[in-house]
Amino acid sequence: MKLYADERPADAGAPAAKPATGRDYLRQRRSSVRAHEDLWQRAEEFATRLHETLSAVAEDARLHPPQNAALSGAAGRNVLNAAYLVPRSRSEEFVELVDRTKDETADFRVELTGPWAAYSFAGEKP
Repeated sequence: MKLYADERPADAGAPAAKPATGRDYLRQRRSSVRAHEDLWQRAEEFATRLHETLSAVAEDARLHPPQNAALSGAAGRNVLNAAYLVPRSRSEEFVELVDRTKDETADFRVELTGPWAAYSFAGEKP
């Protein structure tokens, strides 16, 4: 399961008008920086909440390093890259939980793939 954040928040709207003064430029710049910081703060909170929710349904979970967009070709920044060991009896519940998150915000994209072989969990000692 992967969670991506778009580089620009969905509510950023159209590009700002060209600043008339240096003060206008600094205001626009400060506003842009705040919006960017807010996006990543919300992405981190959303990723943490999503991982906790999905881990509660799974028998085990593994966090992997986020994938580099240049290598993966995926749009946006990979915020969460995780594997979940889900019993077959709970797989529908797991998929429904993921599907419910997809409409929570326009700034984040959730991708669920699999099922895959449990290679993320192989070789681990209890």
